[in-house]
Amino acid sequence: MEDFYLSQALFRTQEILDNFTNERSMQIRLKALTENGRIEKIKNGLYATVNSLTGDIFASRFEIASALFENACVAYHSALEFHGLGNQMFSEVQVFTEKRYNPFIYNGLEYKFFSYTAKGGIMRLEQNAKIVVTDLERTVVDCIDRIDLAGGIEELVTALNGITNLNEQALITYLKEYNKKFVYKKAGFLLSLFKKDFSDLINQNAILIALNWSEIKDTYDDWDNVHNGGSKSKDNKLRYALYGTKLYGSYFTDLIKNTIKTNSNEVNYTEQDINILKEEISLFSGKPILVALHSKVHKALKKYFPEYKIIKIYHYSAYAGKGYNVATPESYKKHVIKVLHDNEIE
Repeated sequence: MEDFYLSQALFRTQEILDNFTNERSMQIRLKALTENGRIEKIKNGLYATVNSLTGDIFASRFEIASALFENACVAYHSALEFHGLGNQMFSEVQVFTEKRYNPFIYNGLEYKFFSYTAKGGIMRLEQNAKIVVTDLERTVVDCIDRIDLAGGIEELVTALNGITNLNEQALITYLKEYNKKFVYKKAGFLLSLFKKDFSDLINQNAILIALNWSEIKDTYDDWDNVHNGGSKSKDNKLRYALYGTKLYGSYFTDLIKNTIKTNSNEVNYTEQDINILKEEISLFSGKPILVALHSKVHKALKKYFPEYKIIKIYHYSAYAGKGYNVATPESYKKHVIKVLHDNEIE
């Protein structure tokens, strides 16, 4: 028994039971070793050996997280920390598991558990004990999906700036596993920041905000939402109308990220939608003009972003508006230019 525990940073009781005549004798021995400061109990069935020189356990937070349950895996910001990309060390350790478990605290750290989001991108390493963690590309995709679990938008952007190399094919593979269009959209935007300076990529004077997505495709390319080659697409009207104006080259997003409806009367935003939009807007320097492409968006912006200049233009798919026929690119451009002029945006 002692030879076993001295050679292991972590061990489970089920792994050492065969060394004893029965479970009771094992528990007596574990209790004695714990009282002598040779081992520490982390949770029922899991123990860590103690360094006699320092009085600390040998195992790291990552090794503990990996050993807590079968198929456990270090995830989200904790995985960023493992990869050396965490701007700060959190007092929370995030772990993927196949089942949901209640969080628990050990040595000042709270271990929280989340359901697996995809199957691929898992690394298995041996240090003092086994570490199971999402690889760099999978970690990036997971954190883009759940920016809140990555420590917020600033923490995530800081982490992306610290990456020197990413396997783009692996990123695409993991994004396909998610099969969530908003993750594609956020990934394209945030990874563009990784590739080049934000100010060189996007016009920061304004943000165009539509209501929601009206269709879904199997795959999405960069900027696909406004470079759609479909025969029924009307987004060319928007590009044509904005060309030569202060809004040309602006970032384009939706207020509602995960609802696919063509009938806007069936769509309503939530508090989460507002919070995600706040995260997006926080990436911009200064205070960009917020351009609503729907009346519901306009009302929401007026309510939640009163400190910004907010204007409204008709959506590029519109055929007619109050006092306007905006069916053609020319008529739509005339409408947009008038709105900009009326709002002193030249």
